Amino acid sequence: MSQTPPVVIVGAGPVGLALALALIHQGLPVVVLEQRLQIPNDLRATTVQPPVLEHLGAWGVLDEALAAGRRVSQLQYWDWPRRLLLAELDYTLIEGDTRCPFRLHLPQARLCEILLAAIERTRPGTVRFGHKVTSVVLHDDRAIVTTQIHGGGEETFTTPRLCGADGGHSVVRQAMGIELGDEGVADTFLACTADLDVLPIIEARLSRALAPASYLYASQDWALVMVMTDAVRFLFRAVPDPEVSLARDAINERMRRFLGAEIGGRLRGLGLYSVRQRVAPSWHQGPAALLGDAAHGNLPVGGTAMNEGILDAHHLAWALAEGTPRAMDAYSTQRRSCALSLEAQDSETWKALRARGIWRRFSRNQYLKRISIHPVAARAHLLRLSMLEDRIGGGAVPDLDHE
Repeated sequence: MSQTPPVVIVGAGPVGLALALALIHQGLPVVVLEQRLQIPNDLRATTVQPPVLEHLGAWGVLDEALAAGRRVSQLQYWDWPRRLLLAELDYTLIEGDTRCPFRLHLPQARLCEILLAAIERTRPGTVRFGHKVTSVVLHDDRAIVTTQIHGGGEETFTTPRLCGADGGHSVVRQAMGIELGDEGVADTFLACTADLDVLPIIEARLSRALAPASYLYASQDWALVMVMTDAVRFLFRAVPDPEVSLARDAINERMRRFLGAEIGGRLRGLGLYSVRQRVAPSWHQGPAALLGDAAHGNLPVGGTAMNEGILDAHHLAWALAEGTPRAMDAYSTQRRSCALSLEAQDSETWKALRARGIWRRFSRNQYLKRISIHPVAARAHLLRLSMLEDRIGGGAVPDLDHE
């Protein structure tokens, strides 16, 4: 009896590994091809949102993720120059909407390790590190993928289903002849990690402790502070010169000016990366499908890029298990619609972060003050940030912009 050819996934980041684990739970054979030799420990996404946590539970890895990360149940917004708390939102407001009413601060690399371990426990050899895809040939009913193996040699895979989870420069998307547009916001971000003992230094001038997830707004700058299990992660908008952005003296000066704290030897790691909002016009063609950064780009606010990609993986796994053109077309249409909606939401968040002018900052700050005293509006706000907007329901949400 001939064996069913495996689904081939290109890319062993959190999105590709999530798809592999979801397919295993669907009973489908799978192979993951990754050109790197191991999971990289770079400064990327840090936040896992409630709907993804729900899927991690279905895939049997939620307890391990919770043990490795920091559960976050409060979110704050600050007028930072005045050290004025604008709003503090508690995730108990969405307890009735999700089994996981919190966000989890968990580094992307650690999440990948958890997913990889679960895959290898079930089907050892599923993930092939050191396999660089050098050729993708698409036919109506199959894809032929050739890889160059680290250390020498080649290997060819023939599959009825090829999935590109291989990032913004996706070789799978290129083989499909699909281009990402340049229609959205583009910017460069600086991620810094510091020791936990930097928190008391920052909080010394505050009336209360910072929440584990805090947005700090200033007139010409902003920062997002995320407290992890063993460190504090800061996200800034990078200055135009990459060399200046990554210079430790410049970072310490920026911390001193913005946060009022000397980081010095407490700085652990730095990362600089550029992002552009964009969505592929189609996510499915013949035997090939796209997901994650191969299909869309998102701004790094609340881990939306990684979370949206893992949600893609959940839906694509169901479509592949269904195994019909209709299911694949539905995946492409529905997930693309979600990506466009998220792009619009990210743009609004970006405008709030970069509010220029006294009136824009005043309007943003007043809105945040008002939602903090309107439980219905605060719940809706948290659901949107948590990528659970579809669960807001029919309750009347106050139009706080026009009160």
